Amino acid sequence: PIANMTLMSLTILAFSHIYEITREQSERKLLKLAQTDPLTGLANRARLSDVFEQERKRSLRQGVPLSLLLLDLDHFKQVNDRHGHEAGDLALTHVARLLRQSLRATDLATRVGGEEFAILLNDTSADQALRVANKVRQAIEAHPMYYNDQQIPLTVSGGIAQFGRDGGDLQGLISRADECLYQAKDAGRNRILVYVPAPAG
Repeated sequence: PIANMTLMSLTILAFSHIYEITREQSERKLLKLAQTDPLTGLANRARLSDVFEQERKRSLRQGVPLSLLLLDLDHFKQVNDRHGHEAGDLALTHVARLLRQSLRATDLATRVGGEEFAILLNDTSADQALRVANKVRQAIEAHPMYYNDQQIPLTVSGGIAQFGRDGGDLQGLISRADECLYQAKDAGRNRILVYVPAPAG
């Protein structure tokens, strides 16, 4: 009886351990799904918000720069209108793949809606972010996508804002970068602009 009770206790303990591991794995998978854009596989806005909060604290604690790059596909509506929504989806996944290839492992590339992408660049000033952004922009311009044996050129416009200098929270940085993005669109597209704070007084 004692051996049986010991065996039963060990069996219950083993099953409890397996259940706990499985539950934790399931929770991690669900959290990842909740923070991932289903089309591109990039992080989504919820993940951007979480990571920004971590990096904001690190930036303040260690005095390291932190920048946000906002990118928008140029003439995306024309891709959809001329080639269909399947081509539009392919364009987004194509750009997502180029982002992954062009960025550091520590950078966070996200799709924040429609044809708009946000990239959080830690340990990166606005000037350094401009170099990264132009590398990304040139990669997208140099690698058109193909759909039904047809080459479809793609370009992006973008804006950059730096934490602290241009805003103290995520929404503030997005707003500043968005201003630059639309200025880049107005200036002819396929370019990146850095937010320049208005002079005091």
